[in-house]
Amino acid sequence: MDAIVLSNFNDSSDVNVSSEMIAVEKSKIAKKVRKIAFSSVVKLLLTSAVGLIAWTSWKPGLYDQYKVSNDLIVEQLAGAPYEELKAAATYFDDGSYYEAKQMVSKYYLKNLDNHQIAIQYAEILIATDCFETSREVLNPVYKGGNVKFKAEAAYLSALSALKEGDIKSSKEWLRKVASGTAYTLAANELLIKLEEL
Repeated sequence: MDAIVLSNFNDSSDVNVSSEMIAVEKSKIAKKVRKIAFSSVVKLLLTSAVGLIAWTSWKPGLYDQYKVSNDLIVEQLAGAPYEELKAAATYFDDGSYYEAKQMVSKYYLKNLDNHQIAIQYAEILIATDCFETSREVLNPVYKGGNVKFKAEAAYLSALSALKEGDIKSSKEWLRKVASGTAYTLAANELLIKLEEL
C-alpha cells in the first residue's frame, strides 16, 4: 500500500523552500514567455521586411510609370520620313540600342536645328542612360523651341534627372512644362508624387 505523506504546514522551512521553488518556476515561465514573444515579434518583423522588399521591387518606380515607352520611340522613328531613322527604329525595336543611338546621332549632328530629331535622339539617350548627353541635346531645344518643343524638352529633362536620381532637378524641370501641352497632365502628376517623397 502506498503511503501518503502530508506536509507539516507548521514547519516554516518547508514553506520557504516552496516559495523559492515557486519563484524559480515563475522566473523560468517568464523567460519562456519572453523568448516566445520575442521570437514571434522577430518572425513578424522579418516576414514584414521580406514582404515590403518583394512589394517594392515589384512596384514600378516613378520613372517607369512616366517614361516615354520604347514602343512610342520605335513608332516615332519608324514614322519619320528619313531612311536612317527608320533603320534606327528597327535596331531599337530589336534591342540593339547602341546601333540605334549611333544612327540617330549621325542624323541629329547633320540636322542640329531639327527639334523633332533632337527630341527623338534625347528619348533614346535617356532610355540608354546617357543623361549628360541628353541634357546637351535638350537644352538648345528648350531655349529655342516653340511651346510644344519647350514642353517636351522640359519633360524629358525632368525624366532624365529622375532616372539619374536627381529629384530636385526633376521637380525644377517639371515646373517648366507649359500648361496646355501634351505633357502638362503627366508633369503635374509626377510633380505631386515627387513632392510627397
